[in-house]
Amino acid sequence: SGWGGGGGGCGDKKWRELGGREFYGTKEEMEKKKEALSVRLQRSEEKLLEQSLVHDEVCKLAERAAGEVEANRADAMAVCQSVTAMRQKIADVTKKMMAQVAELSIAQASASKLRGEKRTLEEQLVEAHERVDKGQAPSDVVEKEWYAQERARLEAEKRRAARTLAQANEFTPYLNTAKAAGGGGGGPGSGGVAGAGAGAGAGAGAGAGDPALRTTALQRANAYMPEEEELQIPRPYGKFAPFAPQETGSTMRHMRKPEPKPVDL
Repeated sequence: SGWGGGGGGCGDKKWRELGGREFYGTKEEMEKKKEALSVRLQRSEEKLLEQSLVHDEVCKLAERAAGEVEANRADAMAVCQSVTAMRQKIADVTKKMMAQVAELSIAQASASKLRGEKRTLEEQLVEAHERVDKGQAPSDVVEKEWYAQERARLEAEKRRAARTLAQANEFTPYLNTAKAAGGGGGGPGSGGVAGAGAGAGAGAGAGAGDPALRTTALQRANAYMPEEEELQIPRPYGKFAPFAPQETGSTMRHMRKPEPKPVDL
């Protein structure tokens, strides 16, 4: 440091001289250095001017490019959207085409199978014609079906005949009861119960000798049969027809008959 304080090592001097070669040199050297620095400064200014011109041109070009980008942004977006839509359409068409190809393959397989079935059926038809010409059944399957249908028809006829016979057996005791009641089984005041018993006995007696008239059905009462007619047929009462009371259940043993209390007047 060339500066000295109040009590520094340099005493009262405010500067100190440095030894060595003179830094500034002579006046001619200073002039040469000045000219060299001037030339250097001029070249630097020229380069700076050139770079500033380039910078201005680049800025103008950048601004122009930015304007074009902003102007074409909407068109680019529309193009991107159209490209995306076309890609989606291409994918959909590809899927549909693959589905159509799969359906075509299935249809071809089905057609081949149907052709085979047609060929088999034609052979069976020719064979059936030949068997019919010989007086035989068209095929074993048809013959079995015919036998099965014929067996079912015969069984149905048997069941129908059995049902008719059962109905006849059901109404025969009633006719016997009516005849017994009309012949002297009981008058109008007997209530028809005695006539029913007599009819049941007559029916049982008649059915004992004839197996076709045998029945195990419960005999019906003839109390609502008209006695003035010779052929007693029950009257059609409709939904208000008389009915027999049901049998008492096992729980009735827990019920006690009510005891009427005397009324004091």
